[in-house]
Amino acid sequence: MGLLKTLFATPEMVKKAADGIYNGIDKAFLTDEEQAEFWLKYLDATQPQNKARRLIALIVCGVWALFSMVVMFAIFFAEVDKRADLIQFGTIYIMPPFTVITSWYFWKRIKK
Repeated sequence: MGLLKTLFATPEMVKKAADGIYNGIDKAFLTDEEQAEFWLKYLDATQPQNKARRLIALIVCGVWALFSMVVMFAIFFAEVDKRADLIQFGTIYIMPPFTVITSWYFWKRIKK
C-alpha cells in the first residue's frame, strides 16, 4: 500500500499517471491516416523485394496450374484409385502453398 500512496500522493502524480495510461492506449490503436502512412512506408521499405515476390508467386502458380492439368488429364485416363491419390496429394501438398502465396501476394491489392 505504501507504493500506491507514494505514486498517487499528489494530484500532479495522479494526472501524470492518467496521461500515461491514456497515451499508451491511444498509441495502441492506429487511425486510418496512420495506417495509410504505415502502408506507404512499408511499400517503400519492401520495394527491392517485389521481383522476388513476383517470381515466387509465378513459380507456385505454375506448379499449381501444371498439377491441375495433370489431374484433369488423369480424371479421364487414369484408374479410379490413382485419381483419388492424385486429388489427395494435391489437397495436402499443392493447395496450401498455392493459397498462402497467392493470398500473401494479392492480399492488400484486393482488400479495399
